[in-house]
Amino acid sequence: MPPSTSRLNQEQRIPMVQNRTANQQVFDVRKIAKVFLSVFLLLFGCGVVAAVSTVIIFNIFGDRIVKNGEFLNFILNCDLKNFSDSSTIAPLLSTTPIPNDNLDSLKQFGMYALVFVFGGLIASAVATVVWLLLEKRSRISGHTLLPSSTTPARPVQITKPAMKMSSSPSKQPNKPLFILKIPQSTDFRIVGFYEGSGTNEIRESQLGKLTHVIYSSLDMSSKGNIHFRNYDMRRKFLNLVELARKVNPELKVMISIFDQYSNFGLLAEEEERRKNFAENIASFILTHDIDGVDIFWRWPSENKCRESYVLLLSEIRRKLTEIQTASRKTSYLLSVVMPSFDWPYYKDTIDLNGILNYVDFINVRTINYYGFGVINGEYSNVDWTMKYCSNNTGKPGMLNMGVPFFGAYWKNVEGPIDIKEEMWFTAKSKTEGEHAYEGDYLPWRNMEDNGWNLTKAVWHQETRCPFIWDPTEKKFLGFENQRSLNEKLKYAVDNNLGGITIWSVEMDDDQDNLLKSLQVKRA
Repeated sequence: MPPSTSRLNQEQRIPMVQNRTANQQVFDVRKIAKVFLSVFLLLFGCGVVAAVSTVIIFNIFGDRIVKNGEFLNFILNCDLKNFSDSSTIAPLLSTTPIPNDNLDSLKQFGMYALVFVFGGLIASAVATVVWLLLEKRSRISGHTLLPSSTTPARPVQITKPAMKMSSSPSKQPNKPLFILKIPQSTDFRIVGFYEGSGTNEIRESQLGKLTHVIYSSLDMSSKGNIHFRNYDMRRKFLNLVELARKVNPELKVMISIFDQYSNFGLLAEEEERRKNFAENIASFILTHDIDGVDIFWRWPSENKCRESYVLLLSEIRRKLTEIQTASRKTSYLLSVVMPSFDWPYYKDTIDLNGILNYVDFINVRTINYYGFGVINGEYSNVDWTMKYCSNNTGKPGMLNMGVPFFGAYWKNVEGPIDIKEEMWFTAKSKTEGEHAYEGDYLPWRNMEDNGWNLTKAVWHQETRCPFIWDPTEKKFLGFENQRSLNEKLKYAVDNNLGGITIWSVEMDDDQDNLLKSLQVKRA
């Protein structure tokens, strides 16, 4: 796996949001520079033209300029009709040196030209500094002086346009939600991951708002054996299945198999291991009477994985088809979790179209683009990721866009930087020379209990997300709330995506406020 790319040594730039849509640029220093550069170039041009004109005149006429400054006076008080008479000009020419008083006049003229040049430069510099100071102050109060344009998005083969991006922060994070209506026949998925290792358990009210629930997760070995990590995780899974059947018999219950080490790589290489793995999955599904499996390989990192991953999924699909019975109304489901493709090498290690031949849908993990100390890449945002996947597959309906029910906070935050955009803050490392930053991920339900006043959140229109920055305590929190999730739901529907995948459902509050913002109404 290639090394991570960090843009700072003892500092870290912090994004305002976990989920970024489109290229976010609110305050663009380049725009300010262009304004004042234009003024400077105008003044500079005037000075250059004047200086060059002076040089040309004296290079042509040299020491032939008339005595007593008569030629210079003739030029400044030129009567065009006199040029028709060569006898008018001829007497003015001589080899007499220029008098001292005329040289003084020319020096004064040159000084005026220099004033134009350096005056323009100084004016531009001072005005730019003043503007930056005013803009920095305005951002702290939640306003911006100058909106900027976004980088043109890559072409996308979808029927409806993506969200229009603008850049006006405002303190309105809890704007009333809009209800999205979709055709009755539309198969729009609301998929919720349920993390069994956490302290909170899923509730009936949450299951009633999902189309699919994926329990995370089973552990696996390199030989293809699968098992629960501990007794408590097994208990939570069994409770989930029982509760889901009670709440909604149509709700699809799936199990996720997760591995971020080498087990998947070793397993996928050998045919016998692939078969054993598929057999164990089929046996688990039949034993617990659930609807399918999700494969979470985090992440294929070698080129050979490109083919072996497809072979693994092919074998699982073959086995799921084999256990299908006539009495079962729907086919067993197979899904995978895919990375956000902001690391370029994913394109060499993952065959996206090959995978789509065997799965029912893909859960695109469009979250956690930015960690504590590492900047992933140029295309680290939700909009680019979903357009990339849609363009390269031609099947947006098989793609679910991931959203987090958690945020990330940092301490020792110095404030926003002024390089490209307002979306970045600077945090100092605890230890000089190391990526030792103070912060962590925080579930939505625990934010207020951890001292974050959500009523002070500032809404950032371009990314459709709220954030909190406390300059006194030097703390920053980027997160999703009801309004931002409602906006992302609209984005998914407008772009014909197959659905939304949540990481993870149990992080919602007791009133299901985040889940409520991700509901659609079939008309």
